[in-house]
Amino acid sequence: MINVTIDYDSGRKKGILITDYLSNIREHFSVEDKNQNFKRRFTVGYRPPARQYAITPQGRFEPRLVYTILEYLHSLEILLKVEVTDKFKEFMESPHLWDEDKDIVTLGMSLRDYQYETIKAALRYKSGVIILPTSAGKTFVMATLVRSIQQQQNNLKTLILVPDIQLVTQSYSDFIEYGIPENEVTKWTGSYEPDLNASIVIANIQILQSEKQDLSLLKDIKLLIIDEVHKLKQGNKVNKIVDQITAKYRFGLTGTMPDTKIDEWNILGKLGKVIYKKQSIDLRDQNYISQVHVAILKVNYWDLPTFTKPSATNPTAGYEEEIQFLQNSEFRNNLITKIVNGVDKNTLIMVDRIIHGEILLSTLTKNTKKKVYFVHGDIEIEERENIRRLMEEENDVICVAISKIFSTGINIKNLHNIVFASIGKAKIKIIQSIGRSLRKHASKKRATIFDIGDNLRYGNAHLAERIELYNEEQIPYSITEINQS
Repeated sequence: MINVTIDYDSGRKKGILITDYLSNIREHFSVEDKNQNFKRRFTVGYRPPARQYAITPQGRFEPRLVYTILEYLHSLEILLKVEVTDKFKEFMESPHLWDEDKDIVTLGMSLRDYQYETIKAALRYKSGVIILPTSAGKTFVMATLVRSIQQQQNNLKTLILVPDIQLVTQSYSDFIEYGIPENEVTKWTGSYEPDLNASIVIANIQILQSEKQDLSLLKDIKLLIIDEVHKLKQGNKVNKIVDQITAKYRFGLTGTMPDTKIDEWNILGKLGKVIYKKQSIDLRDQNYISQVHVAILKVNYWDLPTFTKPSATNPTAGYEEEIQFLQNSEFRNNLITKIVNGVDKNTLIMVDRIIHGEILLSTLTKNTKKKVYFVHGDIEIEERENIRRLMEEENDVICVAISKIFSTGINIKNLHNIVFASIGKAKIKIIQSIGRSLRKHASKKRATIFDIGDNLRYGNAHLAERIELYNEEQIPYSITEINQS
């Protein structure tokens, strides 16, 4: 029989595993460190570990990872005896929330069935991760959850962390639109000091990372909600700041968990197990969000330069050369222009680099009668919001945007078309980018994603991974060959 004791280290605020089986458990909760060679190159005389571990050699772990650890242990075909100390139980316990005699607060509009079930699960478990696809109404869920908890817990101090300043502004406006009094919600950014009398603080992650910021407010937080929680990476600064927040009620919302297990375990350890999950296909089938189709345009070129071939010492040789060729390809940029000129309603063009956006802006401005804008990091938040509002109110607007800015959280219902001018293979970015077009609108029967797949070494590899993702997410697609004339 294997004996496992789960204790709590109050000094380090970590759980502790005490067992002769520790090395086996640690190995299960570990991944290969793919950056090992890079680290070795810059750490003379030090050989970094070959693997990354979610549990230390002494058995310490993020306390709320206990659910995942126990799930693993109980899956083993071995005799097992688990003892949880009173110290650990005391840390994990928090006042009961779900009260069948009290209704979930209604804010402005009716909750959809899955939104109600999400909030019900959050009230029952008091912490955890909620997975809802883009366009599922996460902000409305957050606002309703906050008010429902505050109704039962005397308006306890709440911090909502969002990825960027634009989402602070948007979420703040949404909360007020849902019916939360303006004096009860406040913004906290580099431009706005929080009103300490407000019970709900909406902040961007970057403000917590500023060395000039007074973070004493964090000690008063009793309810923590992290939007787009997949951005919480092991070892990054905001991850350490979250450790300063002792709130027992804590939730993370995301459309999908990180690709790497070590980051997933970090999130589960900080916030708790996945307590509710809904997939995009479910909401599409139930007609809560728009239908979508991906039109893959596989482009064949005849004027290719000679790219540097990859080697054992330089496996990504030629990648930058390929990117430069595509950005400057007159044929490819004219193809994008033909796409946007040939579709009705509004179009979002996603790019990864500013220079590519500037080239497309110049090409489009000369070759279309539609309004064209380019959103990148140097564009002020107010201007971005003006462009977003314009797209809601008008048709035939083209917005070229850096994917890091527009792939997350931007709410445009009147968006019918998205062009992947360059988006790579990152799973979360692709899913969230598609999600920008899935919000329902009276004029929209189906959203169309134009995925430009280039018949080149890296272009083919990235397209293959995107197609694999479309299959996983059950997103219908078609493939059309385009030959350079």
